[in-house]
Order: sequence, then structure tokens, then C-alpha cells
Amino acid sequence: MSQNAQLTQKIIGWVLEGGDGSVPKIFKLTGAVTSMTVIVAAVKEVFKKFPNKKAGITLANTFPTVAFRKGNKKEWEEGVIVGMAGEGALNISYLSLIKAAPLGVEISGNGGPMTYKEAADFWPWAAKPSSFAHCRREWDTALSAIWNRGSAILWRVAGSNP
Repeated sequence: MSQNAQLTQKIIGWVLEGGDGSVPKIFKLTGAVTSMTVIVAAVKEVFKKFPNKKAGITLANTFPTVAFRKGNKKEWEEGVIVGMAGEGALNISYLSLIKAAPLGVEISGNGGPMTYKEAADFWPWAAKPSSFAHCRREWDTALSAIWNRGSAILWRVAGSNP
């Protein structure tokens, strides 16, 4: 989406107005905004106009960054745009989630978790689903199969029950 609240509202409004209400829509917002609260409040206004449509947001995910590598230039290394995720994005994701959660929109927590604990840390901040940032494709089903067991053990060790 956008760093501009009004533009974000317009885009989400178009999608919800024209889309099938039975198909959930997840709108990816960036943590690279001056105020996450302003953007999420604007999104919430649009969601209220379409109460019968399933919609939510996801925060952070991957951030564009630049890395340098040896290249053909004699003067300097080449700059390459790469995505920052995993540990690099985790604290940004937490901050975005903490700012968005009090506004009461449906949130999917993504962008950074590499362990059960890190993914579970999204739950107290209202993230309904939470996912791992990086995993090899063949691990997807294994992670899904053990997610509930692993998170239940984590909560038991912490002395809590979600």
C-alpha cells in the first residue's frame, strides 16, 4: 500500500467495492511510515464501510535495502537492492504491530519471526495468524504440522494459556 493515508483508503476502497466479499483480502502495509497509527486508522474507516467483506492487514514483511558487492566497476562496489527480512525486520514488525493493534483491525503477523517464540510474540498484540519469515518450501508442511504443538509447549513453559 502507500505511505499516504488517503491514497491507501482509495486503493482499499476500490478493491473491497469490486471484490467478492466471501474472499478475504489482506492488505500489506509498510512500517516505513511516519505514523502507523494514522495509516491503520484510515484503513479502519474504509473497512467500516464494507462490514460484510472479510478484510485485514499485514505489516512489514520485507523492506527494500541496498547491499554492496564486488562488481565490474574499478572505482567502487556495485549497489544491489535486496529485501531485508527475518531478524533484520523483526523489531520493525513488532513496533508496527504495537502501534496498529489498539486500533482493532484484523492483523496477520508476518515479517521477521524465525522461531516459535518470535512468532508467538505477535499474539499478545492482536495478530491472529502469525507466520515464519523464512523457511524452505519443503519445510512448510512440517512447520504447519508442528506449529500448534510447538506453540502450546511454549505457552505451557511460559506459564500461560492463550
